[in-house]
Amino acid sequence: LVHESKKEFYKKFLYEPFPVESSLLEQLHDHLNAEVVSGSIVNQQGAVDYLTWTFFYRRLTKNPSYYGLSGTSHAEVKAFLEEKVQRTLSDLGEAGCIQFEPETGDVSPLTLGKIASFYYLSYQTASHFSGNLLPGLDEDKLLGVLSGAAEFNELPVRHNEDGLNAGLAGEVRLHVDPKTLDDPHTKTNLLFQAHFGRVQLPISDYVTDTKSCLDQSMRIIQAMIEFSADRRWLDTLLACMGLQQMLMQGLWHDQNSLLVLPHASSRFALGMQEKGIADLRSLLVLLQENPSEFRKYVSRFAPHASACSEVESAVRALPLLQARCQFNRSASREVDSTFNGEQGGDWYDVTLELRAKSRKKCTGVPMAQAPRFPKSKEEGWWVVVGHPHTKELLAHQRVSFASHKQLHMQVDARTASFRTFSEHVVHVWIVSDCYVGLDVHLSASLSN
Repeated sequence: LVHESKKEFYKKFLYEPFPVESSLLEQLHDHLNAEVVSGSIVNQQGAVDYLTWTFFYRRLTKNPSYYGLSGTSHAEVKAFLEEKVQRTLSDLGEAGCIQFEPETGDVSPLTLGKIASFYYLSYQTASHFSGNLLPGLDEDKLLGVLSGAAEFNELPVRHNEDGLNAGLAGEVRLHVDPKTLDDPHTKTNLLFQAHFGRVQLPISDYVTDTKSCLDQSMRIIQAMIEFSADRRWLDTLLACMGLQQMLMQGLWHDQNSLLVLPHASSRFALGMQEKGIADLRSLLVLLQENPSEFRKYVSRFAPHASACSEVESAVRALPLLQARCQFNRSASREVDSTFNGEQGGDWYDVTLELRAKSRKKCTGVPMAQAPRFPKSKEEGWWVVVGHPHTKELLAHQRVSFASHKQLHMQVDARTASFRTFSEHVVHVWIVSDCYVGLDVHLSASLSN
């Protein structure tokens, strides 16, 4: 029963459908950034025109107060859209995603905006990278950058979880600010550290939250890799790749890679080290060259008999990568004897042959062995060419293959690295995107 004065209101509420309103304004920055990157929007007026084709524009005059519009006349709607677009483009420009010229209204995409669009990241995350992703960062520092991404803003921090976070902070390796224990980014950091350190989580909700964080982490760390590569930061790039390995395997970068194996404990790793098996790659070599010796060692340190076969199966599934590289002066490019007004070198063609010795009969790209990661993915590798003295990235490429791959790259030797050092030695890293301890490191000398 209701009052007669409210009868019509409730009848409408019961018998007529609720209007569906647009959420475009809340995500306008990311939408406009994507359209600028795709080339659909090249100026401010183009962005206003883009909005007139959206559901948001249809609802704007139907329910103006919902969107903060004071009047519905053509002039008022136009002024409202122009103000929203200008403010949004200015924000994107300040974040480093686009180049915006307020005088002419012209816009053009920048590298950071392209990365954010490709990996479906918030412009706020792009801005966060611009201010916090720096040269020379290690995995520990990069964990803070990763945890600070806007994609973790909505991670739930439930009632009294700040107390649980305080307890978890006492068990993990890296310090967090105790004043921010109710912050979702601090919780994200703690969950990642617990994942690496294999710390027991206090409640089941934290298990679900960890899976959510790991799901989000892959595209964010990929964007961090792309950003570091664009800036040519060799150390930060390699550390980002190491952080992805940590996320995939649930292991700290400085822990023994043998611990990724099933049933492997500190006792197992220590026992293997005493026998000269220092890491996962050494164990894989032992299995390939002397299977009986492998089984002898594993049976001695495995916790029970059935664990031996599980360890062997896990090791057999891993790739034992072998690599050969060759550098030749490029004949396909015109030789440029000057670079930025100074004497330089040339371009070099790099031929790299990769072979997974343990997978001679494998045809398709294998799936990664990562039981601690919630999603399946194919194995992949990064090929990184850099100069270790100047910490400068010269070239990089991502590859996937089953058992054999030959690839060609070009290295620009007209850089400060080769002008500064008389011995022109470059290093090549073949880095796994999912395994710890299986990377390959080569070096080569270039003569000008």
